[in-house]
Amino acid sequence: MAHVFICYKHDDSDFAFILRQHLENAGFQVWMDEDLEAGADWRVEIDLAIETAFALIVIMTPESKQSEYVTYEWAHAIGAGKPVIPIMRRETDLHPRLDAFQYLKFLGHDYRVWPWDQLIETLRKAEANSAMYNVPKDAPIAVKRAVAALDSHRREERLEALASLEQIDHPSALDALAAACQHAIRDVRVNAGIRLGVRTDCQDVRAIPGLLDAGCYKDNRDERLPDWAREYLINRFDNTSLAVSFLITGLRHEHEYARRKSAELLGKIGDTSAVPSLLEILQNVSENDELRRESAELLGKIGDASAVPALLEIFQNVDENDELRQTAGIALGKIGDTSAVSVLLEIFQNTNEDDELHRVAAIALGNLGDPTCVPDLIKIFRNTNKGNKWRSAATAALGNIGDPDAVPGLIEVMNNERIQWEFGNIIAEALEKIGTPEALDAAEKWQQKPSYVLIPTQMPPP
Repeated sequence: MAHVFICYKHDDSDFAFILRQHLENAGFQVWMDEDLEAGADWRVEIDLAIETAFALIVIMTPESKQSEYVTYEWAHAIGAGKPVIPIMRRETDLHPRLDAFQYLKFLGHDYRVWPWDQLIETLRKAEANSAMYNVPKDAPIAVKRAVAALDSHRREERLEALASLEQIDHPSALDALAAACQHAIRDVRVNAGIRLGVRTDCQDVRAIPGLLDAGCYKDNRDERLPDWAREYLINRFDNTSLAVSFLITGLRHEHEYARRKSAELLGKIGDTSAVPSLLEILQNVSENDELRRESAELLGKIGDASAVPALLEIFQNVDENDELRQTAGIALGKIGDTSAVSVLLEIFQNTNEDDELHRVAAIALGNLGDPTCVPDLIKIFRNTNKGNKWRSAATAALGNIGDPDAVPGLIEVMNNERIQWEFGNIIAEALEKIGTPEALDAAEKWQQKPSYVLIPTQMPPP
């Protein structure tokens, strides 16, 4: 785990120890020069501690400003591409380079009014960004400076840093630009995604997080930016697990467009590496219903059989949202695993279930195409006590399965003069799908019946 480096003049050691204790209580690891091992080359140890830190806090007083050691440490941190957080302990003018960073005021002796929450939040963001990318030691100094400037409180400096990274011809610059696509600051993410897309001719999938933001980002200085990002996301992506991981994260994006586009691309990629994450979302009842429904739909598009048990559980659960259950049923049909047949039939035959769920179950049965369910469907189809919605759904499923054994029963019911015209048309369509000579002949004869059968505004004669 990376640490926070506290840079201070020894006159301020009491405050530095208070700071250390507070940060450690918040869960951070802290490095101070008291951690130097006996006999160690302290210059090498300090350099290494700075280079392996995710942030450096410098305690500023008039005395520390004059200290060569303090100045060396924070300057070395900037050179290593580390975020620097100045803490104003006593009023003093900051060095022009430090003035680029947003400082926090810890003035006076009342610790209760010191901005602890703001400091903790700033450190957490720095820690998250550090986990994405650590600047290599052999990276050009320009890369290190640009990475450090990405955390500047000045927007212009952040954008200039991104422009520099795009222009520097070194692998570390490209990696830094890619890491910036997941930066805590939104305009950094957005512009990093655009610049990485331009730099790599839209071939680097690491641009996706920034471009998801860019696709729903309104910047008066570049009205074309959202359209450019959308064009990239629609037409340019690579079928890799890295792209999938970015898009899975995109399902939880704050903007609806980004969530929808992430789902669209995940379905288009169809990579099974997305299945575990999608199942985790689907089975988490505390998740948003829309996100769970989107996950069920994606599992159906990907078509991996490992999702069947979870989808079946959702489909059978009467306490679940009806739309989610319907989406799970459709997904089961698309996956094509016949282990779902018995559950689908059970739902279809349950008179207490919603009519729309019956229709979904029938569609799924038809998509599965398992002939073993044909006898049950024919039984439902012949049952005159069932409503036409049930019988119509069973008919459509029989047509999709295409089993010739269903033809005699379909013709028998179609020839019954008491049936409604809608049901006859559905049977004819099912017979055409089955496609045997007998089925096609019956369907053709049906089409030649008097027009009152075919025109819904006319009723058959008494």
